[in-house]
Amino acid sequence: MRCALPLAALVLYALLLNYFAVRPVLVHAAVVEGLLTAFTPILIVWGAILLFNTMEHWGAVATVWQWLNGITTNRVAI
Repeated sequence: MRCALPLAALVLYALLLNYFAVRPVLVHAAVVEGLLTAFTPILIVWGAILLFNTMEHWGAVATVWQWLNGITTNRVAI
């Protein structure tokens, strides 16, 4: 059942256009808004992963760990 969510979205899309007679501009705007809302956290996570991989590649992660270890010797605080 991998196609349940897209199928439900298509059924709702067709219902809004045909049965409820909602203007197509409003339906399309809602679709775009939903996609942008869904992609926002995905892009934030991808950006964080990219930043971490870049820092790891250039050796900045080791520098950050050295800086954090220099603040306190308490392992719980880090």
